[in-house]
Amino acid sequence: MFLSFPSDIMWKESDAETLPLTDISTNIRGDREAIKAATKSILEASNPVILAGDRIGSTNSISSLVALSELTGAQVYVEHQSAELNFPYTHQHFGGRCLPNGSFIKKVLSEADLVIFAGVISQAPLLYFDEPLVEKGTKRIAIDNSEWQIGKNMHVDIPILGHPHEVLKEIVDETKQHASNENVRTFDITRKRTLAKHRQRTEDLQRQLEESQENDILTPAQVIHELNQHLPENALIVDESVTSGQYVHDYLQLEKPKSFIGLKGGGLGYGMPASLGAQLGRPDQRVVNIIGDGSSLYYIQAIWNAAKHRLPVVFFVINNASYMILKGGLVNMDGEAAKKNFFPGMDLTGPSIDFVSVAKGFGVDAVKVENEEELTTALQQAFSANKPMLLDVTVDSTVKVFLK
Repeated sequence: MFLSFPSDIMWKESDAETLPLTDISTNIRGDREAIKAATKSILEASNPVILAGDRIGSTNSISSLVALSELTGAQVYVEHQSAELNFPYTHQHFGGRCLPNGSFIKKVLSEADLVIFAGVISQAPLLYFDEPLVEKGTKRIAIDNSEWQIGKNMHVDIPILGHPHEVLKEIVDETKQHASNENVRTFDITRKRTLAKHRQRTEDLQRQLEESQENDILTPAQVIHELNQHLPENALIVDESVTSGQYVHDYLQLEKPKSFIGLKGGGLGYGMPASLGAQLGRPDQRVVNIIGDGSSLYYIQAIWNAAKHRLPVVFFVINNASYMILKGGLVNMDGEAAKKNFFPGMDLTGPSIDFVSVAKGFGVDAVKVENEEELTTALQQAFSANKPMLLDVTVDSTVKVFLK
């Protein structure tokens, strides 16, 4: 709905009484019969998988989701384009963030005989995918406090409308109450399988990191891993890393609720302004804005406000000297230009952008980083100072395929 008033009406004063807003509580319990049905499905399942979405983080429901995962042994993945921390990344049941493509999501869910969609908002892949994400015959439970989200993109067998924390807590209690010895043994088998997958994922990430360290130039995996080593306990990540985003979710050991703010949707440029708002809103936390060089150019003037209001935000610019998401997209579409390694208008070179000079021009201290030693020194400097600082971190500019 669009409502427009003439300017003369807008400027007029009125002595009309302002009506109070209606405050409707969303802390509602789920339907008891639906909770019983969900419990029955959990007890009958031999390989449940949980997909956690932003409604978990935004409703402070992480603890109850952890309880369900630990009880059943189920592995937990988080939705792509997560805007919240929805499960502790340090937990041994954490399987990682889903990539925003159908083949990856299908692979994650293909072995499950029960999928629990807990507060999931990003239910569909970003690119067209003509196969079902969940195998036929796999039971589906969806939990959310918004009826719009439940069954939005696929059929759900057991929809539960209610506050996620309350619903999950009741399911955990109900499952504990009715679990037989055989159920407990099944949970234990599931848990061992989940822990084995976690060990394999940890080994794969370590191998990926070691391989990237063989390069002469820094890689996104390296710089995010190093950032993780220096993050303060009270860190709040504001993420707009785009093509480096998967490394953020792979190598940052985030575990505290409200320690992550991410991009929901495909728009760019929110990161730097959002980090200022986050620092103002949570002065007891140290905000770190992880952002790509291309994304930073949308509103880089926002950093002047960090200097003006002395907001100690650390701007961590991952600089691959290009709009890499566009290059990867062109390769993904098998474009003719990409076949010739020609990407018109997508390189930020000739001349290169001097982010250090730009930042200093806005009153923010800055440093250029081109190797691991410089990165370590810069991070130590940034987090020891109670002022804003920008790190311009040069990384590998090799074009990779994304979203595939």
